[in-house]
Amino acid sequence: MRQGFGDALSMAFELVATPALFAYIGLLVDRALGTVPLFVLLFSLIVLAYTVWKTFKSYERRMQRIERKDD
Repeated sequence: MRQGFGDALSMAFELVATPALFAYIGLLVDRALGTVPLFVLLFSLIVLAYTVWKTFKSYERRMQRIERKDD
């Protein structure tokens, strides 16, 4: 049970912190280039999409391991 809580907490942190970090980097790039929040949106959305994709792939691998154990 504790391992599941730790895994869920790390995934939740990764889903929030990583796009936020890249949004901040995008903010710095936007300020340096004098653009509208183009890079903030671009960086955060790309990283969010990648993080969600990575989470689903991790879930699929975990479910496949569990299914193999049941057979």
